[in-house]
Amino acid sequence: SIIDNLALREISLISALGWGLFPVFDKKALQLIDNNIYILFIMKIFIASILTIFFYLFINKKINIKIKKINTLVIYLLLSVITGLFIGHLCYAKALSKSKNPTIVILITYTIPIIFFSILSSIIFKEKFNCYKIIGLVLSIIGIGIFVYFD
Repeated sequence: SIIDNLALREISLISALGWGLFPVFDKKALQLIDNNIYILFIMKIFIASILTIFFYLFINKKINIKIKKINTLVIYLLLSVITGLFIGHLCYAKALSKSKNPTIVILITYTIPIIFFSILSSIIFKEKFNCYKIIGLVLSIIGIGIFVYFD
């Protein structure tokens, strides 16, 4: 498929472009629905579900799913939905709906997870930290602090 043939960096850049653009559309959509984050959430989940099914069927022409451990899969998916969709996305939408400066919301929403995930990756996935990663994380924290403080 097209996605399978792209290099890791290309996919990451395309992903970053998508993550960078969608808050603009979310803020505009929220304005059209009187900042109702629940309607935004429901509509996005519905549209994303339909598009994902069509995209999957278009790429693969059939549905062929192989699951190794269904109980573990369900637990991980449930935790992902609770943390990512319900906690993360609803709080993001709430912050975006109340903010007069969406740049601050986006900066915090996108940068803090990198810091948090980097620390968790070293614990859970045993990824090695080197001095460059530590410097990058410290600079990110300082950058967020400066950006928020001087807003």
